[in-house]
Amino acid sequence: MRSKKGKAIVLRDEIIELEYNPEDEAGKKQTKVTKRLRLRKVCYQDEQNRYDVFLTNCFEITAEEVAFLCKKRWGIELLVKKMKTNYNCNAVNDSLMELWRNILIFLAVKRSSLRFRYAPLR
Repeated sequence: MRSKKGKAIVLRDEIIELEYNPEDEAGKKQTKVTKRLRLRKVCYQDEQNRYDVFLTNCFEITAEEVAFLCKKRWGIELLVKKMKTNYNCNAVNDSLMELWRNILIFLAVKRSSLRFRYAPLR
């Protein structure tokens, strides 16, 4: 099932159950103990026909909300990576004030570059 161009759609919403044998503190597999892991797999196609698969342990929200939140989280992860690379910011070691300063600088630069990129020629 493929979506029409311009319309986002959930293609699948499945529950996956995995069984595994955990390791003890020494790293040895405990063959007498079996644990079960229950996950939710959401397959999603966005407005530009890009296909994404999300795994989560959250069953309380809709598949659309899973896709939305995962995509937003990924955007934040990319923002932090770009800040660390371009602005020499290490969010783990910097003070909270320095982190916010770098976020604001990044957003200001991003906004001004978008504004000037599409400015009409006179």
